[in-house]
Amino acid sequence: MDPFQRHFAYHNMYKLNIAAMRDAAKYFIGKQNFSAFENASHNDRVTDPVKHIFRFDVKEMGALLQLEVEGSGFLYRQVRNMVALLLQVGKEAIPPDIVPHILASRDRRELAKYSFYLPPHGLCLVSIDYNESHLLPPPDCPAKSFAGEGFSKVWTLYKYNGKLLRLGWFCVMLLWLSQHFQVLKSGCAK
Repeated sequence: MDPFQRHFAYHNMYKLNIAAMRDAAKYFIGKQNFSAFENASHNDRVTDPVKHIFRFDVKEMGALLQLEVEGSGFLYRQVRNMVALLLQVGKEAIPPDIVPHILASRDRRELAKYSFYLPPHGLCLVSIDYNESHLLPPPDCPAKSFAGEGFSKVWTLYKYNGKLLRLGWFCVMLLWLSQHFQVLKSGCAK
C-alpha cells in the first residue's frame, strides 16, 4: 500500500476481474430507481430515488483502478454502495447480473446481502455542470439582502476550466476565489 495514497484511494488486496466489473457497471446506466443503493441520510429531506446515470467507466491506470460515474444526481452514499458492489463482482463473489435484481428490489437490505459498506477514501467530486440560465438571479431580486451581521447573501457565477460554478454565502472565500477564477456575473439572493 502506498502510504501517500492511504487517505486518497481505497486499497483492495484481491485480484479483480475488471471485465466482470465493467459488465456489472453497464446495468447502472439509464434512468432508474436507486432506492436499494441509498443509505438512510441524517436529514429529513425527501429525495427522489429515480436518477439518471449517463456513464459508469471502470478504467485501469497501472496499479490503480479508477471508477467514474456521471449522473443527473446521486442519493446519499449511492456511489459508494455501487462501487462496493462492483468490487464484490470483481472478486467474483457474485455475478455481474445480480445488479438488476438488486435494483428491482428497491430495498437496501437486499444490497446488504451481497455487498459491504465502503469508506469514502478516493471518492471525489470532479465537476458539476449546470445550465447557465439556472444560475441567474430571479428578476425580483432585491438590491441587497443579508443573512445576518457580516454575512451578505451575495452569489457569484465563476468560470473555472470551462465549467460554471455558483458560489454564495462564503464572504471570506470571495477574495481568494476572485484571484483564482474568472468572475462572469454577480448578484444577490433572496
